[in-house]
Amino acid sequence: MLEIIKLALRIKSTAYDEEILGLIEACKIDLGLAGVNIIEEADPLIHRSVILYSKANFGSNSDSEKYQKSYDMLKCSLSLARDYNAYTLTFTIIGETNPIEDASVIFNGETKETNISGVTVFTGIKEGVNQKYTVIANGYNDVSNYLDITASTSVEITMLQVVI
Repeated sequence: MLEIIKLALRIKSTAYDEEILGLIEACKIDLGLAGVNIIEEADPLIHRSVILYSKANFGSNSDSEKYQKSYDMLKCSLSLARDYNAYTLTFTIIGETNPIEDASVIFNGETKETNISGVTVFTGIKEGVNQKYTVIANGYNDVSNYLDITASTSVEITMLQVVI
């Protein structure tokens, strides 16, 4: 992305690379604070956001205010767009005392296995209420419940061993 921003700023040398990299990171953080949770560097709207942010904040520019207003409007639009405000959902599955490796977690029609720490992560989750999950692990009772997703969330589930 550095080269794209340098081109937009009409800069060919490497003298300002650190400052420009700082602007790129600051823009990403600002977008994140506004609720833009999906920031893919290949996305043209993210490129445009970073270009506008950089033009508003790099050096002295008589059009800085104009670029800042354009950036603010685009940031607002992105924060409202469902494609940019998805969340991450982290499940931690434990037995009575230890993490459960290879537990199957089913969420949104997708199944993932937990790692050695009992953790699995789902990304790109859309906001919504009553989203069902199910956890299945050998030797344990299945667990199903519902979540209301309004932000990136971590869920810890303690499973009980099957009693015979």
